[in-house]
Amino acid sequence: MGNVSATSESTAPLEWSNGVTDNQNAVSRMPVTQLGQDDFLKLLVTQMTTQDPLKPMEDLQSFAQMASFSALEQNKALFKEMSNMRGDLKQLQASSMIGADVAVENKDGLVTSGRVTAMSLTAGKPQLIVNGELYDLEQVLTVRPAAVQP
Repeated sequence: MGNVSATSESTAPLEWSNGVTDNQNAVSRMPVTQLGQDDFLKLLVTQMTTQDPLKPMEDLQSFAQMASFSALEQNKALFKEMSNMRGDLKQLQASSMIGADVAVENKDGLVTSGRVTAMSLTAGKPQLIVNGELYDLEQVLTVRPAAVQP
């Protein structure tokens, strides 16, 4: 049995070959997790060509829902990226305080002053080390550049 493959550009879902290994087939059968603009346009063309001419709006409602779902997925990806950027900014902010004199409020509400000697990441959250103790950025009340010693 020789190679058999579908040749239509728009509908080529199956390809059969005698010499293809299981690993190669597994890669080609992986589902697409995100639809791109080309996929969106192909679906629109297919929807328009197969719709019932007597009821055109009924078919387009499912297409509108799909477009809304795509927009939702893009918003979720954008939110995740913005959250990552916010975390990176907090790390940058914390590292820029190394060597500065700060006033921090401890868990008991007492204010302590000291120099930031280092920054530590605890579960991905930056913390400052002041007088040997860990403090969150939210506990910092004031920041002053370290006094220059002559």
